[in-house]
Amino acid sequence: MTSIQERSAALVIDIFKDQYYPSIFDMYLTKHNMSVADIELYKRIDKQLVNMWQDFWMALPDEPCIRRGPFFMLCDLCESS
Repeated sequence: MTSIQERSAALVIDIFKDQYYPSIFDMYLTKHNMSVADIELYKRIDKQLVNMWQDFWMALPDEPCIRRGPFFMLCDLCESS
């Protein structure tokens, strides 16, 4: 497993735990033909994960309220990839 896969699995947990736009996240999982299990079981390659995370990041509302909890991990993952 790669660092991106590990970070993605942790981020999925935080998204649902903190209720961080789970409906938007679900929409982008579907768009990228993924499931939470795919991410948690490391069934996706880094490029697929990064593309999905970047799409999710860009779909978040352009408001200061997004800067909480999982946002910072999401930002780090997207910017470092």
